Amino acid sequence: MPRPSFPYPTLRNQSCVVPLSQPEHIEHARQLIALDAVNRHGSSDPLPPNSGTIVVAQVAAGSDGVNRNYSVPGFPAWSWHLAGRVGFGDYIAWEIAAVPMGIEAFIDYYVEEGAGFIHSTIGRELGPVPNGA
Repeated sequence: MPRPSFPYPTLRNQSCVVPLSQPEHIEHARQLIALDAVNRHGSSDPLPPNSGTIVVAQVAAGSDGVNRNYSVPGFPAWSWHLAGRVGFGDYIAWEIAAVPMGIEAFIDYYVEEGAGFIHSTIGRELGPVPNGA
C-alpha cells in the first residue's frame, strides 16, 4: 500500500495515549519524560545517542475509550488506538512515519503498516486510568 501524502498540521495540538504494560517499557518511558523535562528547562545538550525516543506501534481501528487527544480542550477520542506490540527505537522506515492526525485521516493505511512517531515522544504519564489532569 503506498504511503499517504498529506500536509503535517502543527504538532502542538496532537497527542495520543501509548499503552504500556511491560515494566521495561514503563521505565524507559519515565526516562524519556525525565530527559524531556531537562531539555525543556534550559539544557542545550541533545538527547543521548540511541535513547529510543521513537514510539513504534501497531494501530487498530476503533476507539478504545482511552486513546484521546489530551492536547486540546475536551480531550476528544481518536477513532483508532495503539494495540498489540508497542516499542521504542531510534530509526524507522519512512513509510510508517506518523502523527495522530495523520493516522486519523488514513486509518486503514496505518492499521496495515503500523506507525512510528518520529515527530514526538512520550510526554507524560497518565496512570492506569487516564484523565485530563
